[in-house]
Amino acid sequence: MAFAAEVSRGKTELINALFFTDMGIRLLPAATERTTMCPTELFYNGESCYIRLLDIETRLESTSLVEYLANVASWKQVELDYNSPNQSQAAFKELLAVKKVPKEHAVKLSLWNEREASELGLLDAEEVEIPCWRYASISLPHPLLKQGLCILDTPGLSALGVEPELTLNILSRAEAIIFVLAADRGVTKSDLIVWRSFVNRARGRVKVKPVVISVPIERRST
Repeated sequence: MAFAAEVSRGKTELINALFFTDMGIRLLPAATERTTMCPTELFYNGESCYIRLLDIETRLESTSLVEYLANVASWKQVELDYNSPNQSQAAFKELLAVKKVPKEHAVKLSLWNEREASELGLLDAEEVEIPCWRYASISLPHPLLKQGLCILDTPGLSALGVEPELTLNILSRAEAIIFVLAADRGVTKSDLIVWRSFVNRARGRVKVKPVVISVPIERRST
């Protein structure tokens, strides 16, 4: 089951509410100022509990994302204690990790967006902030995950745009795509781009069932 939306639409908070309420915490980082910075896949491998993180610098290599997913040696692993909500929550904050790099390096990584930089007044910045991680794979012994459910939390339009394999090989594997809109914003131009360019494209490759959910602002802020 894949969740897709533009940034700050309440998608990660929705996943927390649907699957992790019993823990009494926000397991997946969700805040107004910053949410998960990389595609995050949650499942249970039947053995251990961990977070595996793929370095953003792998975008400079010729190896595909799908190939990296099959090669655990390339990933940083963080052990999780699922019986300790506080330890798990602290470990999950790694998904928010960012770093500053020269603008030229961000361009090489395809992480420089001139339109967004202009809107933020950063066109002349010598350094820019980018996510540390390209992808996160997380194994958790959640009852639904133990039954075989796999959840994919995708970042917004900019991340989907620089990782075409998400649409071609990963989103298209989903049996259902939950497309999330913010009730207080309505359908924006960037929402339509995500729908037309990524959700519809994934639907066209296989028989995927899309579901559209509008999240009220008061739920996203609690």
